Amino acid sequence: MSSLEQKVKVMENLNYVGSYGMSKSGWMIGLRVWTLKAYDSRGSFICEVSEKRDNNYLKYVDFINKLIGCGYKLTERQRTEMKNSDFMNRDWLPYAKRSDFVEIGKLAGFSESDYINVKNNKPEHIQRLFAERLGLEYSELIESFSRF
Repeated sequence: MSSLEQKVKVMENLNYVGSYGMSKSGWMIGLRVWTLKAYDSRGSFICEVSEKRDNNYLKYVDFINKLIGCGYKLTERQRTEMKNSDFMNRDWLPYAKRSDFVEIGKLAGFSESDYINVKNNKPEHIQRLFAERLGLEYSELIESFSRF
């Protein structure tokens, strides 16, 4: 098994987050700082991300990485809710450039060549895990492949 496959297969053994919270400080778009928190099914605190980032998708990937480090992941519904909230608008996807996806991949520990390898050489199961590892849905990953 390749190192890339090992990095994505970790997603198969994680627990789901019970609930999450999003709060913002500041009222003006561009000056807001969001805090993301996760809790397990018993309501116990798992982790938090609150550092300012260049954009909220980067903060979202930071949150996913921190959750993985704690042995957790978001459900598909939770990911979709977050991406459809004031925190992050998924309407950005059609405008995202190749460099945006490369940056997201790097935050998750993947190179540009890993991204291309997933696109060209990996089965759908690995592609789905890769998407989840990046905080994308499978359909969003497939759309991103058009940039590579």
